Amino acid sequence: MAETLRGAVRERATARVLFGWIVVVAVLYALLGSSPLQLATSLATGAVVGTAGLLTEVYDLRDEVESLALGVVSLAGGAALVAVEGGHQSAGVSFLLIGAWTTLDAGQVLRHRGVADPSKARDGREVYRDYVARRVHEAVRDQPRTPRELREALDADGEDVDRAVEELEARGVLRRVGGELRSADDDEQADRGPLARTRSVVAAGLRRLARPVAIEFESESSATGDVR
Repeated sequence: MAETLRGAVRERATARVLFGWIVVVAVLYALLGSSPLQLATSLATGAVVGTAGLLTEVYDLRDEVESLALGVVSLAGGAALVAVEGGHQSAGVSFLLIGAWTTLDAGQVLRHRGVADPSKARDGREVYRDYVARRVHEAVRDQPRTPRELREALDADGEDVDRAVEELEARGVLRRVGGELRSADDDEQADRGPLARTRSVVAAGLRRLARPVAIEFESESSATGDVR
């Protein structure tokens, strides 16, 4: 596993990545007028989150590990900005608020669901099938297509495309209209008015914000059910 980690580091530490970091520093410092402390906070955040993302990928951890790293660094950076920058504390307060919610959200997920992500511990064949299914859904969502058009459009084996179509149809993600395949999501959106769609987006956002609390209640409900 250590060799895998070293290989992943070598793959990411390219000249292009280093040049990108230099550009980010130049934009923050020269064009946006960021203070040295703000610049250091941004760079530290990027470094810590990048390291957490690398570990998440190599060791098959949940994506919330990366989010937790972002939240902790944001809290530390926000506290430093508030303490040092005096009256100009909008950036520091923003860092604190974002960091507090991100840390709470990621921490709750990891505490109740574990650090390892079971969905990532799969063989290559399963991962490839999921990839083909995503490509099929994206292609049909862009425009309705017949099964033959799908096989011609996607760089995948025809049998794998057909299997993905069958699975997506069974799950209700795709449906047939005449000889074409359509995305069920698009049909639902077309049947609803602008106000209903707006409400749906707002409701989804509120549910996302409330997830740290919702996970706690879900855990308590499951524990109560186990006792019964």
